[in-house]
Amino acid sequence: MSASNESPGSLITHPDGSIQIGEVVHQPWPSLAVLPERARAHHQEIIRADPGSPYYDFACRIPHNVRELVRAMPNYQWGLLELVAANLTYGYAMLRDFPALAQLIVRHFRPMAHRDRTTYLRAALLRPWRDLLREFGLPPRPRTLRILGMLPREHCYPQIVDKLVQALQTKGHPWIHAVPHLSRLTRDGVCLLASKSAYLNFDLLRASVDSDADSETVYSLVCSIRCLLLDLGREEWPYRNVTFEGLKLVEGRLHDRGFVDLCLPFPEPPLPGLIEVIEPIRNYGALVDEGVAQEHCVGTLVADVVRGELAQCASSTSPL
Repeated sequence: MSASNESPGSLITHPDGSIQIGEVVHQPWPSLAVLPERARAHHQEIIRADPGSPYYDFACRIPHNVRELVRAMPNYQWGLLELVAANLTYGYAMLRDFPALAQLIVRHFRPMAHRDRTTYLRAALLRPWRDLLREFGLPPRPRTLRILGMLPREHCYPQIVDKLVQALQTKGHPWIHAVPHLSRLTRDGVCLLASKSAYLNFDLLRASVDSDADSETVYSLVCSIRCLLLDLGREEWPYRNVTFEGLKLVEGRLHDRGFVDLCLPFPEPPLPGLIEVIEPIRNYGALVDEGVAQEHCVGTLVADVVRGELAQCASSTSPL
């Protein structure tokens, strides 16, 4: 065969679009065969290939719309590419409309159980959707399929898909029925569904719709408040019907109660004091010095002093 391009890594691109790395040949779309073994180190370079890349001729054989969908998925990109290659019509529709379900199919493959990967993927795409949901232990209901389709492909991290599966498998889950009323289900929303139902309300679910793929805004806020409550010795969750904006205010108040900026000056004391007799303490450093001099733990009261709930003074050692 004649080579159309060669890279320093003994990589040859052939005229038919296949690429050869040493003795390993990657067959072009739609087979995507990699023999004698799957060369995982090169998968991302193929999927992300741009003009000038030695993989570009191979990548150009993959339909552009397929490659764009695969690129948007955070994990299992090569397996999803193989899923679409197994049956372009059904595979593309699955990846476009139900990316979470497409990922579940790819992850479910076991060489010992299913043997040939392409045969397994092709058979999975042709199965009735109810049978496919049963295969993954999910309720075979239209609502289940609809919820799986609500998770955007860029949010389909494996751990997020697993949490969504667990929520869908939970009998009597108090909030699953509310999900179809949202415009989409984000990574943030899935984390909320997987948390204690007492922490959740519909306003928080609705606020999670605006979270991007790299954030867990509402869920992180709930976790922050939960930690602050525990630091204050409170086990209960008293905010069942509080909105997202309301929880932001709650977090600020709890933070002020539990943490103190030691650089802040103390509030003005209620009494001015007497020079060289008794003097107000006006900052944290002076409060600690007073505790050391008097051999007591007054420094631990800094939070009460900063909040204006307590005033401290230093007495002079000089005779009155």
